Amino acid sequence: MYQPSTDSIAVIRAPVSYRDVGHSWSPDGASIAFSRQRVEGGSGGQAVVVLSTERFALDTVLSTGPFESAGRMSWVAPDTLLIEYFAPASGMEYRTVAISTMQQGLLSDVENQGIGGALAFSGSGRWRTLWRRETSGDQDSLVLTLADRHGTRGQRRVRALPFNGTTSLSVAFDPDERFFADCTALDELRIVRIDDLAEVRRIPVPFCSSLSWSRH
Repeated sequence: MYQPSTDSIAVIRAPVSYRDVGHSWSPDGASIAFSRQRVEGGSGGQAVVVLSTERFALDTVLSTGPFESAGRMSWVAPDTLLIEYFAPASGMEYRTVAISTMQQGLLSDVENQGIGGALAFSGSGRWRTLWRRETSGDQDSLVLTLADRHGTRGQRRVRALPFNGTTSLSVAFDPDERFFADCTALDELRIVRIDDLAEVRRIPVPFCSSLSWSRH
């Protein structure tokens, strides 16, 4: 790591049995996460380690088991890293987890199984939505919930859809964090007010696979 203030280079060594397969800087530039693949021992697996430029220390925040594969990484707040990975022990399910690098552990109620890209955060990291599979009797549903990271509002149920045939789940928050939009590949896009979960707009669309919100 090069430090411009002192014009010096410092070196910190990660486990030699891993090789880098990707990295991502936090929004404030205080941390960098490395996805590292185990290459010795023949057991497969990956680990995600975070280097703090302030403490100059490496912390392992996720270590996957044999033949599990960490996928994309993205920072949703300066201290929260979103990681997507495959869990073959569960039938190659695609899981999404959120890691608090400050607390060095999983955030509660944020692991999602079997649905890629179903966990979304607002720009500040305060709000998060999660599509979760729920079973009642012989009926399976996909339930969308909204939660406040600080716990002041709890976890609120937004909507439920039939599990079979529902794909391309996507959620995006507006920059001011007053609304969020959600859609599926079925037939519509909805805009929902965060404060009271009121639906303020419903837009028919022929297909929806991904959402993003302009800052203007």
